Amino acid sequence: MIGEHYVLCELLRNEFQAYIANGSTQEGWDIIVILKSKVLKLQVKTAQWIDKGTTAINGKFSEDNYDFLVIVLINFCSEKYTTFIISKNELEMKNEKYSRGLINMKNNKVLYTNKTITLNNLKDNSTKKLFCNLFQNKWGKFK
Repeated sequence: MIGEHYVLCELLRNEFQAYIANGSTQEGWDIIVILKSKVLKLQVKTAQWIDKGTTAINGKFSEDNYDFLVIVLINFCSEKYTTFIISKNELEMKNEKYSRGLINMKNNKVLYTNKTITLNNLKDNSTKKLFCNLFQNKWGKFK
């Protein structure tokens, strides 16, 4: 719940009209953003960053009814909260060719296996830099 409330606060701070889902009745999304021309559904996933170990998030990334995945990492890069905004179109199921890694370097899509996105590759500085440049605090994607 902390991730959802943090994202809601950031959306309101960035002057978006946003509402948190009430209970589990809204399957597949946690926050709704109302724009002039459309409504966006956000799925929020929160994880504690682990320097020595595995940091991963789980979800039904190809199935759920959402437009954007918002990842909130706690204690990543000396920040209490770090937010990554990824559209559903920027997600790609891993295959044999891309069985490892976080990003498909040919199209900059975030890779997931079954129902998991493993974030350990963010320990590599070049991957972290690319991932942060593409997705960190990109609230403008909603406009």
